Parts: sequence; C-alpha cells; structure tokens
Amino acid sequence: MIVESAEILTQAVNGDPIFAVILIMLSYLAFNHLEETVEKLIYGERFTHFLDPIFITAFTAYAVYCVYLCSELNK
Repeated sequence: MIVESAEILTQAVNGDPIFAVILIMLSYLAFNHLEETVEKLIYGERFTHFLDPIFITAFTAYAVYCVYLCSELNK
C-alpha cells in the first residue's frame, strides 16, 4: 500500500523530486496539525511525546523513497 501510494505520487508530480518532497512536507504539516487538534480536544493542551521522532522519520523515509522513484522514472 505504501509502495503503491509512492508510485502514484511520483506519477502525479511527473517525476519532479522537489515537488514530491514539498508535497510530503505539506502532508507532514497537515498530520502534525491534526495530531495537535486531537490532543487539544481530548486533553485540553498540546504536549510532546516519544512518537514525534518516529513520525518524522517515517515521513522522511517516505520522501527518500519517492525521490528514488522519481529518479527511476526520469531515467
């Protein structure tokens, strides 16, 4: 499922790695905002927790894989 979404994203940006990374960064910002909203609704305040580095690493790895697919598409 993740591989298919990366392939679809790569095709959607026509193999442009910069645009792919920008889209993934915007997705991370949206994810972070959603996480903040849920925390404020449930707990009344935003807090930092140990999963934040894992989320950042996952989005970064996804961006790296999309850039790799962009390079494969542009061969």
